[in-house]
Amino acid sequence: MKLKLIKPLTILTIAVCSASSAFGNAMPGNPGFEDYSWSVWPWANYGATTSIEANPANVFSGSYSARVDSDGTAFTGITQDIWTLVPADLQLEYTVTAHALVAAGEKFDLRLGLFEWDNGVNGYVSTQTSPWVTVAPENGWVTLSANLTMTSPDTDAFSFVVQSASWFGPGTFYVDATSIQVVPEPSVMALGLMGGIGMFAMIRRRHA
Repeated sequence: MKLKLIKPLTILTIAVCSASSAFGNAMPGNPGFEDYSWSVWPWANYGATTSIEANPANVFSGSYSARVDSDGTAFTGITQDIWTLVPADLQLEYTVTAHALVAAGEKFDLRLGLFEWDNGVNGYVSTQTSPWVTVAPENGWVTLSANLTMTSPDTDAFSFVVQSASWFGPGTFYVDATSIQVVPEPSVMALGLMGGIGMFAMIRRRHA
């Protein structure tokens, strides 16, 4: 019986798909606020935010963003609880991203957060946040992005938060194009490099 050789590209595809299939559950719903014209569900108010709504006037991409009206008290914003986690999603490093725009004549300090909720203690067991970024109208749409590492082995849900500080007072800002992505482990990146080298060598042999 002849053994059929598997091409490096096939090996790479199988390995990367197997590695990534365990993840991907920590994804926000309605990440670009395009699902509904009348609602930003499953996003919700965070803190003393007076209102959030789907907004067609100021968008980073697509047709809608989320308009967030803050009353200026500490730590207002927009949040989503993600309950679709599996054990393989825990204790990983994630890149969290959102895009923000501030209304004319206003200014906000904004940051991103991933908060880990544990049903066993009925509370947050870890709160990971990015540094504050000052966003003013002249900045246009600003990309907020940070790598945040989850630490608890018992997390039941992540709260993904776009959070504003209080020191600039009340006002309005817009959020669009949010995402959560697992930071690839070095072993997966090394596997990708090996697959690429293998493909390059195979192409060279074919053209030799």
